[in-house]
Amino acid sequence: MGADAADADAEVAASLSNHDRPISDKDPNARPECFTSTFQECMFIASVTMAVAMTSFLTGSITVMSSFAARDLNMTNAEITWMNAATS
Repeated sequence: MGADAADADAEVAASLSNHDRPISDKDPNARPECFTSTFQECMFIASVTMAVAMTSFLTGSITVMSSFAARDLNMTNAEITWMNAATS
């Protein structure tokens, strides 16, 4: 069992020393192969960011819109609460 433990320790030490080595010879600052232009990269970042923010925008717009809908449709407070809760 001592030899197995020593081999395991050697593998861990080797993996830690390999951490500083580059994964490949490619330039780490180069554009990923899936993007062909800077515009594509920017649009990807914008769409990912907006995907995260869309729930906040939706909830905010429903909250603002609910007062106008309640007035025009003669809704009760319970109905307004249901409308806001439906988007959460």
